[in-house]
Amino acid sequence: MLLLPKAAVERNAPRADGGRWSLLGYFGSEQLDQLGRTSGQRESLIKEGARGGDFLLFHHSGSSFASTYSVVHKIGEGGFGKVFAATHRTTGIMRAVKRLRKVPGRQELHKNELNALLGLDHPHIVKLLEYYDEEEYLYLVFELCEGLDLLETIRRSKAGRLGQLEASVVLRHMLKALQCCHAQYRGHYDIKPENFMFKRETNGDIAHANLKMVDLGLSSCFDMHRENRISGTTAYMAPEFWSGIYGPEGDVWSCGVVLFVMLTGTPLLDDISPATVKREILVRHLLRDRITSAAEEYNLSASALDLLMQMLQHDRHARPTIKEALKHRFNHDVYELEKAMPCPERLQAMELLRQLPELVRVVRKEPMLKRVARLAMVHVSEVEEATCLAFRMLDTHGYGELSISALEENDTICRQTVPDLDALFEAMDLNRDGYISYRAFLAVTLPEDVRCNASNLQVTFNVLDADKDGLIGQADLAEVFGHVPDSEVCSLTIREVSKEETISWDAFVALVAPELVVAKALLHHCLHLDPADP
Repeated sequence: MLLLPKAAVERNAPRADGGRWSLLGYFGSEQLDQLGRTSGQRESLIKEGARGGDFLLFHHSGSSFASTYSVVHKIGEGGFGKVFAATHRTTGIMRAVKRLRKVPGRQELHKNELNALLGLDHPHIVKLLEYYDEEEYLYLVFELCEGLDLLETIRRSKAGRLGQLEASVVLRHMLKALQCCHAQYRGHYDIKPENFMFKRETNGDIAHANLKMVDLGLSSCFDMHRENRISGTTAYMAPEFWSGIYGPEGDVWSCGVVLFVMLTGTPLLDDISPATVKREILVRHLLRDRITSAAEEYNLSASALDLLMQMLQHDRHARPTIKEALKHRFNHDVYELEKAMPCPERLQAMELLRQLPELVRVVRKEPMLKRVARLAMVHVSEVEEATCLAFRMLDTHGYGELSISALEENDTICRQTVPDLDALFEAMDLNRDGYISYRAFLAVTLPEDVRCNASNLQVTFNVLDADKDGLIGQADLAEVFGHVPDSEVCSLTIREVSKEETISWDAFVALVAPELVVAKALLHHCLHLDPADP
């Protein structure tokens, strides 16, 4: 069963300009011309300007949580509920599942987290893959982070604190995750080390690790004066939070506190009561003295001290924005050093960027149903670290989306003139908003072994087969992507690849993974060769 927000269903409604909204992708000019002749209007599968990775915001890959996942063990527990590691019964991929008991009074927090996660598509934010809203519990299924959280990483480091290069890398990942949140006018308001985890075990190599924001439970839209104040974590709360003022500057302050903790291994303020914190945090000279003395004690660089002073200013208007903090020399200089350090994933990422123009040329020629399948498969499979890094190398501003200038300015992609760059960008910009989302990039660069994986194919087919009759037809696509039942664009998607107006499982595999069909046929041929034949 696929769940879509009401807005998704309404996206096929007429627009004021006479056109129609839609949900996924667009056809080439020839197909659009054909569609225009038959329907009298220009229509496509993805709504122009839609966010959420140019695809469904989330989906169910099974009829219930228990029938889809097998719980392995408990990862953590808190006032919000419990977190488990669970294995998808079809793909075998391990996920993190947050189980929330549905009790009165917490629905608003659950709604906040869902709303936040649905619109966020970023390599430094843990991805909500699907959720199951059942009678007693709400199950949120996320990609699994196998590394430690940031607080435990700091505690386990040899010196009890991080080096400046490591702290800069971590801070940059945090800031980029927040950049994505703030670009959607959403604040986090509970920034602390426990809310960030490493995707993989770092094994001491934090400089090449991938940090992810894992908890957005207290996030909400920017609101200068909230009716209900947020209960954040006292040690990391900005001064204005105590007055009920919540904006992006508060997250910058909290990041500054985390930076201080990373560099010193000590809290910004002693372990004192919230009332004392509220009083002392307003004493400006007290904090200045604390930062200055810590810089001397731990031999912090001038750039580290300068960034701390800027981020921890009481005047919220004087603090740097996320973009300005990313450009600060403490982060910029370390990033240049990081790029020069040996890293196998970086070499793989650069090779992927070199191949990107040709990869897009191939995808651009594919039927729309195959492109749809690529996006669905990205949602149900694992992302390779090198592919994630390739996107991050292009996304220098950290918003989680790429403009055409990001491709033009990349020396690896444009080492030679790419005459069809505009057309290639348009092929990736599925929602035609002038940007390439993270998920759209992953779909184009989807490795062959992932696309030809039988389990991934099965789950993807099930996603598109809305009525579960073993065939993908016009009505299925209309239900999945929020079109009217007799949508011509859905019919055209099917007719482009089948005269039968439906796609069977075998036809789907032949379309999406022809290499798999050829490999199986060759294996079958070899197994049945007569040994007496020459």
